[in-house]
Amino acid sequence: MIEITTVGLDLAKRVVSLCGEDASGRAVVQRTLRREAVLAWFAQRPPCLVGMEACSSAHWFARELAALGHTVRIIAPEFVRPFRLSGKNDTDDAAAVCAAVRQPQLRFVTVKSAEQQARLVVHPPGLAGGTHGQPQPPAWTAGGVWPGLSEQRDGGAHRGSLGPCR
Repeated sequence: MIEITTVGLDLAKRVVSLCGEDASGRAVVQRTLRREAVLAWFAQRPPCLVGMEACSSAHWFARELAALGHTVRIIAPEFVRPFRLSGKNDTDDAAAVCAAVRQPQLRFVTVKSAEQQARLVVHPPGLAGGTHGQPQPPAWTAGGVWPGLSEQRDGGAHRGSLGPCR
């Protein structure tokens, strides 16, 4: 049996594409599994290096695979993109993740615990101060009003008014 040393995962809603490589970097396994079958597949394998693109479910898979003894690394999608050799599909993404995870200089995402993920649901980043995702005027504007919005630009007559418009 060929020993798989590195596995790249592409997580989707219902299926997971995986690409397994041996020590020389040759792809020896490429398959698509249902999400329920992924942990059973990894439980039958000796510990290896597993890479996946960062998303919310990646953290759950990382915790579960680490509990099985695998070394798991999560990669930001912008760092996987240069390793994609052809079109954007699940099989090519899994192969790109497998190639990217072997790079020693690559920065990886820290695996979040379940408590950290729950905290992000309650207090998402970027929503501090009650902005709720709305753009805020720059701090240099007076009174929090965008410059030029309170001025009349058409000589005093407003569009929609009953007066003449110049």
